[in-house]
Amino acid sequence: MLSPARPAHRPFRNEGNAAALPHRRGFNAILDEIHHRFGIALELVGGGGHMHFQSRLETGDWLWISDYAANITPLAQRLALEAHDVHVGWHIAIYPTDIRTAAADPFVWLASVTHETATAGQLPDLVATALRSLARHEQHHTDAQGRHQVSVGVDHWN
Repeated sequence: MLSPARPAHRPFRNEGNAAALPHRRGFNAILDEIHHRFGIALELVGGGGHMHFQSRLETGDWLWISDYAANITPLAQRLALEAHDVHVGWHIAIYPTDIRTAAADPFVWLASVTHETATAGQLPDLVATALRSLARHEQHHTDAQGRHQVSVGVDHWN
């Protein structure tokens, strides 16, 4: 099943040698599953204390992934927190390209999935939801109590 947001296959640097990818913060298997299911090759980017995974989609839009409260907690640390019922969650957003910079415009949310209590292993399914949500510009939010809300429309942040 192809979606309009399905990116072209782009191999990872060092594809086939996951041990050579320390920049993936321990998420090798999860990112490989996302790559296999959707053809999305995510890379870890960021600076100034904030990191996120990103990929450019066939649509020209950008897929960004971070912890619910920003950044990317290394997988080993995240799993230890989850084992103690400390929730890190996920934020997945699809942004358009800013025509002035040719980079993602994180102030315009075309579609998003925020889940305050999602586990590391839930990430591939949350990415699937975000990709499906792009066509209708759905913004999904699941709070800490498990309440799921969906709004429809592009969100603009100033």
